[in-house]
This record gives sequence, C-alpha cells and structure tokens, in this order.
Amino acid sequence: MSDFLSNFNSNNYDKKMREKEENNREKTPENKNTVSPTSVESENINISKNSRAKKNHSDETIEIDPTYKKKKKRQKQIFVLLGVIACLIFAWIYYSVTHVTMPNFVNGSVSNARVWAEKNKMTLDVQQVYSLKYETNQVLKQDVPKGEKVKKGSVLIVTASKGPNPNEKITLPDFSTLTKQDVEAFIKENKLDNLTILTKYSDTVEKGKYLSQEFGSKEITEKNYRRKDGLIVYYSNGKETFEKNISVPDFKGKAKSEVESWAKTNDIQIKYEESDSNEVEAGMVMSQSVAKETKIAKKDQLSVTISQGKAVVVPNFVEISPENAETIQSLSVQKKFQFAQDIPYGQLISQSVPAGTKLLSKDSNSIVVVYSSGRPYLKSYIGKIEGDLPQAFYEDYQSKGANIRYTVHYVDSGAEKGTVVDMSAYNQYVGLDFVVNIGISKGNLASPDNGIGTSETASSE
Repeated sequence: MSDFLSNFNSNNYDKKMREKEENNREKTPENKNTVSPTSVESENINISKNSRAKKNHSDETIEIDPTYKKKKKRQKQIFVLLGVIACLIFAWIYYSVTHVTMPNFVNGSVSNARVWAEKNKMTLDVQQVYSLKYETNQVLKQDVPKGEKVKKGSVLIVTASKGPNPNEKITLPDFSTLTKQDVEAFIKENKLDNLTILTKYSDTVEKGKYLSQEFGSKEITEKNYRRKDGLIVYYSNGKETFEKNISVPDFKGKAKSEVESWAKTNDIQIKYEESDSNEVEAGMVMSQSVAKETKIAKKDQLSVTISQGKAVVVPNFVEISPENAETIQSLSVQKKFQFAQDIPYGQLISQSVPAGTKLLSKDSNSIVVVYSSGRPYLKSYIGKIEGDLPQAFYEDYQSKGANIRYTVHYVDSGAEKGTVVDMSAYNQYVGLDFVVNIGISKGNLASPDNGIGTSETASSE
C-alpha cells in the first residue's frame, strides 16, 4: 500500500511521466514523423480519463491525480496558517510570561502589596498620608486598577495610611459627665491610643463613677491637648472588700521588726504607738489592738504598742535649789540665771521641759532651767576703761534679761584718757529697762581734780 501511495509523490509522478515518454519514443520508428506535443498531451489526458496507465517495463501501474496542483497549493496555505498560529501562540506565551494581572490591594495591608511586588519583580512605591478612616499601613488606593495587565519589572504606586495625625488638637469632653463606656467610644472614634482608662478602689465614690484625670506632663492642658499626648482617666472600682481569713498572731514580747514583716506579707496596715514600760524591753511589743487568733482581712488596721523602755520623769525644779539642779541623774541639766523684777533671787523662773514629762529612750534628756537673779543691781564702773564697757554691760545685765544700757559724755579731767570718771547712777537697784550716763575722761588736765572735770560733750551708747 505504501508503495502504491508513494507513486503519488510529486517526484515519483514526474519520473513516471518521463519514463512513459521514453518508452513511447522507443516504440516509434526513427524515420517516422515525430509525434507532436499535442498528440502526447491528448494521450495523457486519455490516460487520466481512463484512470489507468499501461504497464511499463517494470510492470507498475501509474495513476495520475488531476487535483494534485490544487492540493499542493492548499498544503502551502496550511503551512502558512500553521506558522501564523505558531507565532500567535508564541506571542501569547511571551506576553503571559512577562505580564501579570493586577490584584486589588485597596483596604488591604501594604505588606500584601510588598510581597506581591517582590514575587513579580516589581518596584513598590508607597506614598503615605494621614487618615482617620484607615488603619496604619492600610492601602487607600493604587495607580493600576484591579484586573489590568502590567508588565513585570514596572513600578506600582500605592497610597497607604499613616494613621491619624498625632499633632491634631482634640477637644476633650467633660469626663465627669461620661460613663466608662462613653469614654471608650470616644477613644475609638478619635483613635486616641494614648488616652488610657484605669480603675481604682475608692471608699467614697460609687463604682463606675469618674474619679480624676492625669495628663502626661504639666505642660499639657485640656486646651492644648493633642492626639499624641498622654492622658489617664480614672474611674471608681468601688470600695475594696476582702475576706477575713488572716489569723492575728500573739505579738506581745516580740520585736517590732517581726510585726513589720508579718504586716508586709499579709498587706495589713499597722499603726504604731509608743509607751514606756518598766517590764518590757525597749523595741518590743507591749500590747496589740486585736486579740491573737482573731481573723482579719487584707487592708485592715492593727494597732501595736511598742515599749520605749523605762521612762525618766522630769522633776519640778521649783522644789530644787540652783545648787542641786545639775545633780539630777539621767538628765542633762543646763542652769541659767536671769534678772526678774518680781521674783526673788534663787527661785525658778522656767524649765524647758514641763514637770512630770516622761522622757523615753528616743527623747533628748537635755533640760534648761532658769533661776532668778532678782532685781538688777547697777554696779560702779568708775575707774574702768571705756573700751571694757560693752562687754561688761552685756555680761552683767543684757545676757541675764535686763535691758540696761549706757550713754557717754567726755569731760576735762586729769585722769587717764578714756577712763570712767563719772556715772549718773551706780551701786543701786534699777529697773529691767534702764539707761545710765557715763562720763569719760579726756585726760587733758595736768592734775586730777578728784577725777572729775568739766563736761563738754555727750555721746550716745
């Protein structure tokens, strides 16, 4: 069959036709007239119409297809069509490999667009803007619409949210008129991430009610508050209550440090009181306000009395003479004398710690007692030097409570210059407030006149 079909090949067909012509020529005598091409052509046509060929010297039968040329033309057209189709397929494959369909990134995260861009070797240009509607890094828009084909390696521009503007001024409501839920809604609506609601216990404010507000710094006020500023709003959690499940130990005779450790562990408030004791050592517990093994709750208060040891009772120095005042044991007594107009000499004027006071180990044992020096007695300073008068008057009078002062005047005298030669009063009792005039020698006379000369001028103290 294959041999038969091969006869219809264009080369075999031409070859067979040439062999047939040669055979015809061999059968025709040389001296005869040559057959005209027209007769050969008509013979070929007859052969085609009869659909049979005569046997050649190889006994093969040749069949001529009259539609051969048309088939060959169609074959070329098919080859061209297939070539065009192949080119289109190649172009389609190339386009598909180098282009990608744009997804929808709007309302999604920038990270999604970044992952997609890296996967498709595209450059992502993120432009950020403030937005109260969109969350941070959420895409607002993209420059290439969803579904559009874009070439790989190109630039994709997306606009993403930076979140709300942190520097925007916010008008704060009156939190005292709002519930906790109202404030939570206000925070969510204005995206105030730095506004915090906290609750704490209160013995006076009902649960859920407003307590106070606290800004992040002293410079922040309700008038200049911005979104980025810190603010804490406190609401009451009501009164804190605890179960009475803590057993109180017997602290009597125990150290104060043991009470403090137990109170810290169990969150108990301790009120310390102090008292002297002749039996309990200083620093040890004398008594407690709650009996041992009694059940109390956290935050409850327990009063504990701590011994200060044996107390020193301050005596009444009215009953003690100035000579014996500094001999009192356990006390450091400082004795002073002071002039008094109506209190006789030696009697007590005052003591710095009242009589009957109990001084504990933590207290100072120093006491100042002041006795009376009686009325001031103005001594004679005649013969003294003027320069010694300030010290003398301070030590003799002013340091003892008497405001005794002096004035000076200068007189002609044969006494040494600067010597006291005259006093307006001396060697007598005077009042607590008194001024004496003193005459000072000029030393300008040759011979003394009983130390007294003629007065010229007077001067103040």
